[in-house]
Amino acid sequence: MIKRNNLLLFITIILFLLSYNVSFAEVFRPIQIMLPGNINGDLITFTENQKAECSEAFKLPYVIKAFLKEKGKDSFIFGIGNDSNAFKPFSYLNKGKIERNLIEKCQPLAKALSPNDLEVFNDDYLNLEIKQRIFTNIEAPDDNEIFNRCFLTNYNNQKIYFFNFISPEYCSKLPLERWSQIRIDNPARALRKINPVMTNRDISISVLYGNKITADEITEELKRLEGIHFIVSIPLNGEQPLFPTTHLEDGNQNVFRFSVESGSDVLPILNIIPKNVGYPRTTLRMIPFKKYSEKSVKDDFNNAWKAVRQEFHKPLKVIPATNRATTSANRISLQAHAEMIKYATNTEIAFLKLPDQISFRESVMTVGDVITRFPNERIIKFRATETQIKNMFLSMLEDSSIKEFGFAGCQFLALGKQFWEFSINKNSIDKNRLYTISTTESTAKEYAVDKLLKKSFVEPYDGLTLWTVWINNLQSFPATLDNLFD
Repeated sequence: MIKRNNLLLFITIILFLLSYNVSFAEVFRPIQIMLPGNINGDLITFTENQKAECSEAFKLPYVIKAFLKEKGKDSFIFGIGNDSNAFKPFSYLNKGKIERNLIEKCQPLAKALSPNDLEVFNDDYLNLEIKQRIFTNIEAPDDNEIFNRCFLTNYNNQKIYFFNFISPEYCSKLPLERWSQIRIDNPARALRKINPVMTNRDISISVLYGNKITADEITEELKRLEGIHFIVSIPLNGEQPLFPTTHLEDGNQNVFRFSVESGSDVLPILNIIPKNVGYPRTTLRMIPFKKYSEKSVKDDFNNAWKAVRQEFHKPLKVIPATNRATTSANRISLQAHAEMIKYATNTEIAFLKLPDQISFRESVMTVGDVITRFPNERIIKFRATETQIKNMFLSMLEDSSIKEFGFAGCQFLALGKQFWEFSINKNSIDKNRLYTISTTESTAKEYAVDKLLKKSFVEPYDGLTLWTVWINNLQSFPATLDNLFD
């Protein structure tokens, strides 16, 4: 009887311990991962009459602060990058500094980079703040690492990795030689080299600036690792999102993918609820800023605008009322665009396709008029022979009207499919030499120009853009008002 009682007691103790362990194991604290960023230089935008408008993104740190107050959750913040943009007016003026300060207020554990963030530094060297960001697939042959490769934090006996991948082709227009002798590795290969050691409880976040092929390659690499993995794809400069923007794309085993279109309107939050068996339950929430109000936002906006207002209103060219009525609409002529590019780049020929423009009526042309009246574009410089130049121009004029293009440094008369006259800087074109030529990036996409560039020597991109050309050279540009405006 005693033995039987002892056996029953033993079984009871075992059952109690098992039930205790199960109950204990099932008590998990949810994890929320907030992903501020992708402001894309739109922190302040401008109306047609140059009124500065405040973005909802100024609410970002306050919204995060509200979510951090939630009890019963463990929160992590990672900046996803693409905050600044050299082709957006406000970001151009402050070189992305105020956008970066806004993300810093969110107190992220680590911050990613995009090609747009890096291009803001085209006319400057990388500072310490930008070097501390994550760029996973960049390599320096001398092991002199410019950026952090990844971020790792340990939490409750589990690891959280943060990666940031940029496809090599996205970096082709960055002045990499200013940083050092580096190489942009294939993202999937870079991940294999890091070889993160993970368990089933670990998490990784991978921000991706790349195409679908690159995304699929990284997905296959992550599938081979233990743990649960999230790929955050950020579309750049008008690209279409690769993945859903309101929910997680599943079907990739332990890899979940989604895209973030605009960080100026919403805050992406990943919610991860661990389970005792199998992968955690995961959801994606896009928190709209419009639901929140914050009195300090107006002060933040005013301080940000105050920091660049003086530069925005800096005068570049006075338009005397005696020469041109101040009530008339001023539009920079196509010919003046071409002449200015030639003047600024010191090339022998310059040409461009007519850019979209908004006219202005003020009697003074300011920096603000430059950066809000026509789009910014990269300036491309290359060399070509007499035959290449003639063939390119003939093909361009066959595809489009000559009125769509502006030329500087060359004079020609074309009849049918041949030139009867062609001179460069008033001298007959020489078939035995190379000529230096400059144009804009959108013009370079014309079929005839693109075809030639694939066969010509194209100089490395040096960071020169159309806005910079006008702002830096208009005051010394030798052109009359009649030649400057249409």
